[in-house]
Amino acid sequence: MPFRMAKCRQKKTPELIPHLATVLHVFNYVMAELLAGVPSTAPPTQINKSTLDNASAFVQHLESQKGILRQSRLPMLIKIIHILSEFSLMLFP
Repeated sequence: MPFRMAKCRQKKTPELIPHLATVLHVFNYVMAELLAGVPSTAPPTQINKSTLDNASAFVQHLESQKGILRQSRLPMLIKIIHILSEFSLMLFP
């Protein structure tokens, strides 16, 4: 990968954390309500610190695993993260 592309991707890493935290927040809230058997309502507007910390840890883990993912030809995980990010952007612009 050319240096320019690698540098560009590193700048986007901090941007992924709040988007992924939003997706995790909504997913966890909706799933908890579904599993409890109650009708789903809008999630709270504030994201817990633990959810933000988990999103940050997950993004850091993915960054550390990029080389392994490229070598093993598993771009699916990267696509899933991209889809989740795009989904959060659509829900919460």
